[in-house]
Amino acid sequence: MLLFTACGPEILYQDTKSINGNEWRYEEVLEYSFKVNDTTSLYKMVLRLNHIPSFSYENIYLNIGTEFPVLPPTKQVVSINLLDANGIWEGTCKGNDCLKEVLMQNSFSFPEIGNYTVTVSQWSREEALPGIKSIQLSIIKEE
Repeated sequence: MLLFTACGPEILYQDTKSINGNEWRYEEVLEYSFKVNDTTSLYKMVLRLNHIPSFSYENIYLNIGTEFPVLPPTKQVVSINLLDANGIWEGTCKGNDCLKEVLMQNSFSFPEIGNYTVTVSQWSREEALPGIKSIQLSIIKEE
């Protein structure tokens, strides 16, 4: 008798937020809230950005915030390249979807037990970015 078990990464948190009308407005802040019970394990944070193939920009600036249980909140602006040096979309494009996966943070531990919130907002010069469909945030325990 053979017994098969599925092994894979342990996902602490994963959620996808759809962008209203596929047009990410400056004031639309995406919030991802989760509870942490382990401050000794290492994790990685992965962001998956889904956009249309005709998106008008080669990169996107994001304002990433973290609210901790007790420590003061942090904010950081990051630039994510969507096109490579040859003008080809990075990630995978199929039909009307392009998916870009970005390792935002690797091998980190949480400093406190409790509730966390990660916020993501667009940080461009434009009031709205047409063509952004969704943003997924995953917190994955490293093996």
